[in-house]
Amino acid sequence: SFLLVFFSHFPAELLYFNRKISGTDDVTGNAWRMVLGMLRLGLVGGLILASGGVAARLDRFSQDRWPAAPRATTRTVRTPVWGWLSAALAFALAAASFRVLQAAPILRKLRWGQGVLRGLPILLSVVLVALLWRFVRRRPPAREESELRGLIVLFFYAAASLSRVVLRVTIETAYAAMLLPTSIVAFAYVAAELLAQVFRSPAERKHTRHVAVVFLFAYALWSGALLAKVCLVGEWLAIETPRGTMRSLPEHARAINGAMRYVLTETRSGDPVACLPECTAINFFTDRRNPLREEIVSPGYLDREGESRAIDRLEATNTRLVLIENRPTTEFGVAVFGRDYCQRLMAWIHQHFEPVATFGDATSATAFGEETPFFVRSYRRKDSPPT
Repeated sequence: SFLLVFFSHFPAELLYFNRKISGTDDVTGNAWRMVLGMLRLGLVGGLILASGGVAARLDRFSQDRWPAAPRATTRTVRTPVWGWLSAALAFALAAASFRVLQAAPILRKLRWGQGVLRGLPILLSVVLVALLWRFVRRRPPAREESELRGLIVLFFYAAASLSRVVLRVTIETAYAAMLLPTSIVAFAYVAAELLAQVFRSPAERKHTRHVAVVFLFAYALWSGALLAKVCLVGEWLAIETPRGTMRSLPEHARAINGAMRYVLTETRSGDPVACLPECTAINFFTDRRNPLREEIVSPGYLDREGESRAIDRLEATNTRLVLIENRPTTEFGVAVFGRDYCQRLMAWIHQHFEPVATFGDATSATAFGEETPFFVRSYRRKDSPPT
């Protein structure tokens, strides 16, 4: 269905948004960044292989230097533990060396700050082709064939999921939670299983798997710690609502809290309150009804006919209160409600409503725009008596 965006009649604002998300707004630049991401993945793979080889040699050295006790006692405990410790040590040494090598100009050009996810589409596609080739040309035994079928399905689904963001794979969008999990599973399989197949020695394969698992756990813990730090010690403010509490950025929380207090004071439960263009959460928090059929009216959602329908709904429901948030929607190519899009709807609101309060880090004189802070402005119908 995503491809229909580009091959059907679609509003320009939504096309702009989807091109931005998928990376097709700058095919050449984003394709090059994807290649750099694949190079970063390749270097990480080389680091894991080198660490696995070192770990295998450390393990052999320890067994030669300190012969194991009888199998029934020490060896059954020491060997697995030492294997993991040697893998962690080898990886730590390799990572430290790589950190030093990063100072080299050629490695700095790989833009490590962009992470390794950018190269996932190439990696998944290459592995998928290799799996298909192996399945078609070699005709493996029944048990191996069943496993191979499962891997083909996994990698095909992972690659297909990333088609939505094919040239811009990142964890920074709302789509990450939906599109990345299968790809991360496939990536983990490549790191912990396929990479070890480079070696012929069972010992080197085993230690390479150990190093890969250490790397994956270290990466997950480090990423989780960074996210937890932001969530736990970041600057947040509570949005207190009759239906629960949530945290938000301070400027957003101040505006939403003020707007909700006003709605609770000026209206009754079930009254229609229009919250535009994207703040209908206030309707839920205050138990007020959204008079429009649309949940949000972001750029491209309402054409001229849609604006007429919205105006008719506001009239038919006798809506007395309208809230408009100042949240620049630059991701759609246009920024300001009423100025860049939905001008007709905003003109009708100005004709029939009057501004009565502004909530957040702004005043009644603050204009809607990209340079002004987030705020919510309430408009009351001109023939409505003040409460």
